[in-house]
Amino acid sequence: MHMESRGHARIVYNSLDANLGDVIQFYHPDLGGWHHSVIITERGRNGDLSYASHSENYASKPLSAVYPASGDQLRFICPYNAY
Repeated sequence: MHMESRGHARIVYNSLDANLGDVIQFYHPDLGGWHHSVIITERGRNGDLSYASHSENYASKPLSAVYPASGDQLRFICPYNAY
């Protein structure tokens, strides 16, 4: 991952380590690997995340509406010095 290899971000696999503005990437081997990236826009009281997406034009879609039902795996790209 370019941002990580350049020292601009870290990759985590636990949503509790992600923050607003971080990137969620979806992985599915049948869809070519890492196939979609979205931005975290909200964290609910119970820790649930919502995201913005342009491909389906969502400003704040709950992550729980698609994951884990989609079968995708997730990773979170957390830029350094972002907040």
